[in-house]
Amino acid sequence: MPRPPIHEAKPTLRPVQWRRRLILGGALACAILAAVCALVGSGWSAAPLPDVSKQADIVLTSGGRGLLRTQSGLSIHITGDIDGVAEVWASNWGVQRLSGRVDWQVYHDWFSPDCTLHYQPVGPVSGRLAIRYRFH
Repeated sequence: MPRPPIHEAKPTLRPVQWRRRLILGGALACAILAAVCALVGSGWSAAPLPDVSKQADIVLTSGGRGLLRTQSGLSIHITGDIDGVAEVWASNWGVQRLSGRVDWQVYHDWFSPDCTLHYQPVGPVSGRLAIRYRFH
């Protein structure tokens, strides 16, 4: 009668080997995430508005973020406090009036590498505004 085949037991990994594989897997996942962020780009930029009492045309630039260097949208976030009324707009967007405590956010489709944000005080204005923007 023929002898049945012998199945060898596969060796199991020791805890040290599991830990090593887990650490290497985590490092690989972090490297992949970093590469994706480098390709796409991310983060908010600040735009200067030194004097809220004066008209300003502020150029927002994508800075060629990421290796793909393309974007399809623009987010703007303006915060601060002003006494008086001011208006902001860009290109074909409607005019937005700001006054008092300001926490205004907007997103628009945007396919150019830069955008000129227009700021115009309406009468006397004082206070402070911070402008942050992000191309997507």
